[in-house]
Amino acid sequence: MAGPVWGSGGAGFARTGTSATAGYKLKSHRGAAKRFSVTKAGKVKRNKAFARHLLTKKSPKRKRSYRTSTLVSAGETKVIKRLLPYG
Repeated sequence: MAGPVWGSGGAGFARTGTSATAGYKLKSHRGAAKRFSVTKAGKVKRNKAFARHLLTKKSPKRKRSYRTSTLVSAGETKVIKRLLPYG
């Protein structure tokens, strides 16, 4: 029986510098995929935090603002887009 084939892409990550990179698919970071979505314009959308519990002390206006989604800052967008290669 043959041993393992190194660089066969078992982890799902493409190797750079080889001629076989066209056959590999990149895996999305599942935690980021559940939390962020990319708009058609290429911006990254996220939900707001602090809306899960301890809501009685928060004003209705504040709780309403938690329901709306917002955009991620430009610096964080680069990091998140790296985690979502097809997003």
